Amino acid sequence: MANPPPVAVIDIGSNSIKLLVAARDANGRLSVRTDTGQVLHALVNPRTKFALLKPADFTDVQEGVYIASTGHDKGNDTLEATDLRIVDETLRGVGEGIRPFRGGADGASSMNAKVVAVSTSDGAPEINVRVRGRDMKVVLADKAPILFQSVGDATALKPGVPVSLFTVRSRLGTTDAIRINIGLNGVVPKW
Repeated sequence: MANPPPVAVIDIGSNSIKLLVAARDANGRLSVRTDTGQVLHALVNPRTKFALLKPADFTDVQEGVYIASTGHDKGNDTLEATDLRIVDETLRGVGEGIRPFRGGADGASSMNAKVVAVSTSDGAPEINVRVRGRDMKVVLADKAPILFQSVGDATALKPGVPVSLFTVRSRLGTTDAIRINIGLNGVVPKW
């Protein structure tokens, strides 16, 4: 029996691919349907991590919260965020730092950091963060979504729910889901 086609990481710079849960069987096989109708498969196992994404807005970004963002380096220790997530307190410190974002467009970066100040004066809102002792700024790109991210589980995988998947090919040749982002309340995960 041939292996099902692997699920690709969604490109942060593209809104052309949308994944919707089609089904999940008792053996942990998750089927997702792309916006073009293609059905892809991945295995959900006890090591799979789940994130629930819900809408937020700029007023929810406050001093002391932990954020995850993706975007592009604008120089002068500034990241222009194309996506900003206010991360659940239980995940504080996870992945802290700045690094290339493999699931994104060329030159994209990912940053996880603590907010130390928020400014809305002098035009565009600015978020000051501290990344491993280094002070940096985050500015939001036009129409950048602001989301709440919390820990979830497989019970949120229901038919029609929008998701993004990060997968690996196992030694056995299966496509295993290592992380699944699940959109709630109208959110369609980009990554």
